[in-house]
Amino acid sequence: MDCRLYVLSSHPLAGAVLVRCLAADPGLRRGLHSKPYSNLSSVPQDTTPCMFLLDTSSLQDDIPVLCRALRGRCPNSKFLALLPPDRSSEEDMVRMLYAGIDAFVELSDKVEEELPKAVRSVLEGNLWVPPQVIRKYIRHSNFILEKQLRPDLPLTARQNQVFQLVVRRLSNKEIADALKISERTAKFHLSNIFVKLGVNSRAALVETVDAATYLPAPAIKAGHA
Repeated sequence: MDCRLYVLSSHPLAGAVLVRCLAADPGLRRGLHSKPYSNLSSVPQDTTPCMFLLDTSSLQDDIPVLCRALRGRCPNSKFLALLPPDRSSEEDMVRMLYAGIDAFVELSDKVEEELPKAVRSVLEGNLWVPPQVIRKYIRHSNFILEKQLRPDLPLTARQNQVFQLVVRRLSNKEIADALKISERTAKFHLSNIFVKLGVNSRAALVETVDAATYLPAPAIKAGHA
């Protein structure tokens, strides 16, 4: 596995428990740093792909700000947010999705079982996010779908919409649901986008735009999904 795993937690005991959960998985152990980091300044710069597990209940940093800073130190990073039980709303998770969080795991009695699964899923290029949060994320994303994210690109209006949702890391099925088209049609549009932009993968496509710059999180009000 060509990815380094870092645990960030300012709580020594919680950080040690999280490291132990990951170390129990032989496939994850190789890339895992054996000790948790307590803050941003202690994280070394790294050009190798990295995944950061953020203990949001103990870290004092604002999560979007922290993600941007970590991307500066370690480009192309992935992020998993560890959430305190019953203290993170769907609105909070939507905001963190806009900040680039790829997965959410609750710090519950099931964390030892769920955490390795979530990490593996993200490393395979997937999101690990509750379905209802994905739906809310899509609804709040729709407000800019009629705008050209990259007007310099030779895309049709529909291709531009698909492009925007791919940048948001949605799957073909989620794109189809958001645009009310078939999954086969979504794949067709994606294939044409690849040809027009001269890329052959989703990862290469996402590199054509800085999502953190072009996709600001909307102001989300509870009860208005």
